[in-house]
Amino acid sequence: MNKKMIYLGALLFFLIVPFSLLAADYGLTESANAANLPENVNLMGMIAKVVGTALSLVGVIFLILFIYGGMLWMTAGGKADNTKKAKDLMVNAVIGLVLIFSAYFVTRFVVSELTSASQVVPGGSTTPTPGTSFSNGVFDKV
Repeated sequence: MNKKMIYLGALLFFLIVPFSLLAADYGLTESANAANLPENVNLMGMIAKVVGTALSLVGVIFLILFIYGGMLWMTAGGKADNTKKAKDLMVNAVIGLVLIFSAYFVTRFVVSELTSASQVVPGGSTTPTPGTSFSNGVFDKV
């Protein structure tokens, strides 16, 4: 019962606090204007950069683990348990790299699709209707 209350409290905290922070005005708009920062920031682009950077860092960590496993294997000295430990570490590092690359490409695909779907063309439509093309800001019949 006590653990459930802690988890419920943490969940409510992490759901409520961000929205209350977004609603509050702490003078950040005036500070951003004084620093000549751009007002319209592409949120999807920022999220894509953060996710890409995080996945790159995790990929580097798995690469280091793979190199460390290779060093363990070379210095195992013929001991079966050390060799098995090194092999397992290298296999797990390769699996981790495959997962990281998969996550990167899925994230890249999703962000590109969301970005292209959120571009509004004149007339309020996000995509041309079938049989039309979009050129020079005007729909043309194909």
